[in-house]
Amino acid sequence: MLTEYEMISNLFTEVKNTTHLVWIIAFIVFINFLMEIVKIFASLRLKNKEKTIFTFTAKEKRRIEVTEDLYKKMEKLTNYIDKSDEAIFIEEIRELDKFVSINKLYIDKKVSKLVQEFSDYEKKIFADFRKKDFKVESDYLEEIIKLFNK
Repeated sequence: MLTEYEMISNLFTEVKNTTHLVWIIAFIVFINFLMEIVKIFASLRLKNKEKTIFTFTAKEKRRIEVTEDLYKKMEKLTNYIDKSDEAIFIEEIRELDKFVSINKLYIDKKVSKLVQEFSDYEKKIFADFRKKDFKVESDYLEEIIKLFNK
């Protein structure tokens, strides 16, 4: 296989007319120039793709963290069984509502609606703890899991 230097030197010896040589060298330079432009565009596109992937990964990681915290807060509310902790119970409901409004960017609309329904249900429970139904609360939690794993 010939090296680039050998190829160019062969061109000089074989080509008698200098205008043909000038055109050949100009063509080679033009092709090299085009290849460099293609490499620059490819590297820019790759850099933008990496940035997009990094942004998506960061948002997805934050969404997972928020959903985990949301689930923990909902699970904590299901553990209250009587009115003895009513101040803590109502504070937990407020904290859940506040958490949803603060992290609305990372919470899906369906999940947000479901959490609002759960919060309303817990407020009704606060009025009368006898209406507390663990099956309903577990259904809400299961629905959150289904929406998260979708």
